[in-house]
Amino acid sequence: MATKLRADPRPPAKSGRGELDRLRGLVAEQHRRLRLVRGRPDEALGTALAQSFPCRCEKPRLSRAALARLIEEARLRLELGDTSLGASIRAAWPAEPCPSVPVLRPTPGLGAYALRGLPELRNLVVALFGHGPDAARRAIERVQAEQRGTEPFAPVFLTNDTDFTPFSDQRLAFEYFPFELDEAAPAPEPGWAAYLLETLELTMRRWGVRRIISP
Repeated sequence: MATKLRADPRPPAKSGRGELDRLRGLVAEQHRRLRLVRGRPDEALGTALAQSFPCRCEKPRLSRAALARLIEEARLRLELGDTSLGASIRAAWPAEPCPSVPVLRPTPGLGAYALRGLPELRNLVVALFGHGPDAARRAIERVQAEQRGTEPFAPVFLTNDTDFTPFSDQRLAFEYFPFELDEAAPAPEPGWAAYLLETLELTMRRWGVRRIISP
């Protein structure tokens, strides 16, 4: 009587050479990450810190005056939202109330690292829109000199520049806003302006401040 052969349901085992190549790749990747953490990237690792990707859409453009108006409007909206009138306006809408935003505690930075243990250290949000890396470093130095004064604080910076090294070098908290400053720009598109307003208001709530400082 002929015996029927059954196909083995188990997947074929990987070849020893393929598994060895996979393990070598894992070891090489872990070694690469370790060298990056230790701050010794070579030429082959330099691009692993940050990659450059081409823009697929044009960034929104704002004049300084339009930006100042949006920042001020965000401040006024925040103040209104914290009043009884603001609570009444929200209550009139048939929607679930927004959850409260906890206030974050950023690092005070390397220049004032001793302040990290101070209780109730207040935050200060500083807008450096339009500041390139050199101008940002000078502004950071001025802020750091003030934060070590009689009224210490932890700074948080807002930037629209894609070079974050002035902040990362000092271990400072920052937020990036993708737009370009252009004095010849027309009024911002309403939908994007509304988005920026909500983002600025959320930023102030997140850091527990009532205004954004522009040096």
